[in-house]
Amino acid sequence: MLRLELRQSLSCSWQEARRQIVAGLQSTDFRTVYCFEVRLDQDARDRVINDPAGDQLDALLCAIQAAWAYGQRANGYGIPKNADPEEGWIVDPAMLSAVNAPVL
Repeated sequence: MLRLELRQSLSCSWQEARRQIVAGLQSTDFRTVYCFEVRLDQDARDRVINDPAGDQLDALLCAIQAAWAYGQRANGYGIPKNADPEEGWIVDPAMLSAVNAPVL
């Protein structure tokens, strides 16, 4: 019985975390940084929030990064000019800002 209660409690915690992530993805701050808007109808939103494995959220986050990189195609798809061509790169405005930040 305790195990089932723990699983249900964790499930609620994960759903709340996903709900907060989705809200963040649909925020003004997100639109300002990424320069586009994420639109989800209620059915898609519910699938992302309620997917116990988190695969729906993972797919959404990958699509967001791909969309942002495509928007940066004139700038090397968001990959810094000094990036090692033999290494992979996670394209994201936060990663690009961190690489371009001044060293103190």
